[in-house]
Amino acid sequence: MKIQACSPDGGAFKYILDGLGNSFRAAGHEFRNVQKVTNDFDLYLGCSGWRQDIPRKSDRRGKVGIHVNPYGPRKVGSVDGGPVIDEPKKAIEWTLQQKPDFVYCYCSDTFIPEYYGYYTSRHGIPVVSMSTAADITVYKPQPKNPEFACDIGWVGGYWPYKAHMLDPYLVPLLKLHKCKIYGWGGWQKFIGRNFSIDDNKVASLFSTAKICPSISEPHTRVFPVDVPERVFKVPAAGGFTIHTPSPAVSDLFGDVIPMAKNPTEWYKLIRHYLANNDEREYMAGRQRSLILRKHTYFDRACGIADVIGRPGLRTALEDAKEKLI
Repeated sequence: MKIQACSPDGGAFKYILDGLGNSFRAAGHEFRNVQKVTNDFDLYLGCSGWRQDIPRKSDRRGKVGIHVNPYGPRKVGSVDGGPVIDEPKKAIEWTLQQKPDFVYCYCSDTFIPEYYGYYTSRHGIPVVSMSTAADITVYKPQPKNPEFACDIGWVGGYWPYKAHMLDPYLVPLLKLHKCKIYGWGGWQKFIGRNFSIDDNKVASLFSTAKICPSISEPHTRVFPVDVPERVFKVPAAGGFTIHTPSPAVSDLFGDVIPMAKNPTEWYKLIRHYLANNDEREYMAGRQRSLILRKHTYFDRACGIADVIGRPGLRTALEDAKEKLI
């Protein structure tokens, strides 16, 4: 198969496409991020926020899927003064004009009817769950690295919207425990400067740190959309994570990912798992097992194979996943 995809320059969508691309390639298919779409694809993956000129449905031979934001009976709106998460009217209009074979979103199947249901009920377009996941071509257990020995490991940016969650959940840990913090933005006001980490060392940090917490943006605290990729890739790398409040966490992970209801409970969980190595390692094993079973980008790509009617593609993806595991 020839697969083309748009070329975002950053953000969660870029990492999702990277993970999907690595999975399709591992299954023996061609995957390219393109600046200009050519009409020789079997599958094109686009995005309402990264619009490209797509061949008209009557002219194209391949299938088209477009990433979209919420458009359903329940609105997300803005949380803590952040951006409005619902899809703008012009983006909805653009997506419908492309006549996609399916759309995909950062949400589990459980909540699609409520938050994305209008794509199907009003326009007859299937919605595929494309939550973040683990790229197991990149994130796998690594030997313990003394460079990253710490209680708390973190890789991620700091800016005002994220600070609504980082300030109560992560920043106080800097004075309570040995922490390794890497990322961009405003970390210098807490640790003197921003520390960077090579992409190829991130899995080593996740494997070595005792806890690599997962902290969502404010709207994910309230609504079951946009779960951060960290909660998937930390366990894939053999590490252990806990998560801030989100209605999506129990739906996706049950009791395998401990979730704090508030900052007070968060600090109790941190202290508990730092003090109980055997239990922490046992939970890390459960987390990795669940991620490998259900939440890799191979699994997400299988959802695409199903909606476009390519059982052979699903088989190739499943076989490639098993070889990596």
